[in-house]
Amino acid sequence: ADKVENILEKMTDELLWYQEESLFTANQVKKIVKARRSHDTAPAEDATLDFFLDAIKYEKQLEKTKVKRKKALSKENVKHDFRHDNGIKRRVMHLYDRACRKFRHNKLLWKEYLEFLTRTKSLNKLNRTVANALLVHPDTLDFWQIGAYAELELEELVFIQEPHALGLKANEDSSTFQLAYLEFEVKFLDKIM
Repeated sequence: ADKVENILEKMTDELLWYQEESLFTANQVKKIVKARRSHDTAPAEDATLDFFLDAIKYEKQLEKTKVKRKKALSKENVKHDFRHDNGIKRRVMHLYDRACRKFRHNKLLWKEYLEFLTRTKSLNKLNRTVANALLVHPDTLDFWQIGAYAELELEELVFIQEPHALGLKANEDSSTFQLAYLEFEVKFLDKIM
């Protein structure tokens, strides 16, 4: 219970900011707190995958609503506050982290999380999450490719070949990995030329 209260307490500034910027009313903020409290009070060992997916869906919908309202109010100069503005995104990541720890063998869950990180351009978190997924699923080509192609799309060309090279090394007898590595190298060369 104390842990949940600490989590909610850390959200206070974010929720007050939403209210001050007229993104959510006081009543809506109360509903957000109530929903988040119910998402955080369930012990991780008792939580089902559907429980986590519902909580994530709730937060993603909340983010869509916030973005829509922020655009509508942008003419009236809603202040940009990076810390508060990304609070829901951090919350979604927290929920995915919890779900992936509990259901670490669920490849679809990992893929959904990696897709979210790619879409939100959270490259640092993406790199750490790909590494965690590969610890559990080192023979899953999709995870190696997600890491490499995300870096290619986000133009982080410094370590771009490393994920595929490591995947190839870890699965050197797999013709699928060899073919995927060759295809990636061609796309990489197209990108830099």
